[in-house]
Amino acid sequence: MALDEVAPLLAKYFVIEKIDTDRMIGGEEVLASYPRSKSQGIPWFVVLDGAGQELADSISAHGNVGCPYTDEEIADFGAILRQAVPELADADWKVLERSLVAQREKLEKQRR
Repeated sequence: MALDEVAPLLAKYFVIEKIDTDRMIGGEEVLASYPRSKSQGIPWFVVLDGAGQELADSISAHGNVGCPYTDEEIADFGAILRQAVPELADADWKVLERSLVAQREKLEKQRR
């Protein structure tokens, strides 16, 4: 989310707030207030509208895609973002998708 090509793009659509459930006072309580987060593992995310109503979360038909890695998880992540923000431009999604694939390839290269 902090990559140079990704951060400004995400800022067009989202206000991102990170909750550290281990280090922040009340972090566990925030996570627990979203029933679908239970036993899903972290990272987990939820997308809220301006009134605090849930639009989507990181749970897909294939499990938690809070940190999408496989092609299937990346596709699910895209579907979740589009559910939450239907006006997400295809070109913006392509940038996000390429960034996720590039991060995966970088990790795989480091493991060799």
